[in-house]
Amino acid sequence: PGARQNRLSHYTFIGGPGTGKTTVARLFADILNSLEVLPGGQFIEVKRNDLVSQFVGETGKLTEQAVDKATGGVLFIDEAYSLRQDGEDRFGQEAVDTLVPLLENRRDKFVCIIAGYPKEMNSFLRSNTGLASRFSKTIVFKDFTAAQLKEIFLNLLKADGMELDGEAASRLGSVFEKIFLTKD
Repeated sequence: PGARQNRLSHYTFIGGPGTGKTTVARLFADILNSLEVLPGGQFIEVKRNDLVSQFVGETGKLTEQAVDKATGGVLFIDEAYSLRQDGEDRFGQEAVDTLVPLLENRRDKFVCIIAGYPKEMNSFLRSNTGLASRFSKTIVFKDFTAAQLKEIFLNLLKADGMELDGEAASRLGSVFEKIFLTKD
C-alpha cells in the first residue's frame, strides 16, 4: 500500500534541423539509465528503412523487432513522419499500425521518442487515431539565434584549443546572422 507505480511516458520531440533533438534524446536515455528507470539503458535509433520493408508482412516484424531491441531502454524514431510518405503508403502505415499497440501494451517496458519537423510531425500524428494519444509529452525545440550559434561555435573552437584572430572574430557575428536569416 502506498507504493506508487511509475508509468513511463512516450515523447514527441518537434523542432527544426540542428536544434538538438537527437542529442537530447541520447542524453535523456543516459539519464533514465543512470536513475535506473530503464534497466537496459540502450538507445536504439531507427529511421524508416529500419522499420519499413517492401515485402508484405515484413514491416510488422521489423517494427516489433525494433521495439524488442529497445525493451529496457529508449527507442528513438528520427524523422518519424517519413514512416508515412503519402496516403497510399501501405507499408509505412503497417509500421505505424504495428507500433501503436506496442506503445500501449509495453508502456512500462521502454520509452519511445519520435522526432521531426513541426508541420510534418503534426500530420504524422494524425495518421492513426490512436497515435497521438500514445505520446503524452511533447517537447518543442526552438531554433538557435545567431548569437547562440556564434557562442556554440566559439565554445567548440575553445574546446579544441583554437581561437579566432581579430578580423575573423569581428566578422563572425555577421556570418552567423546570415546563416540564421537564410535557413529554410
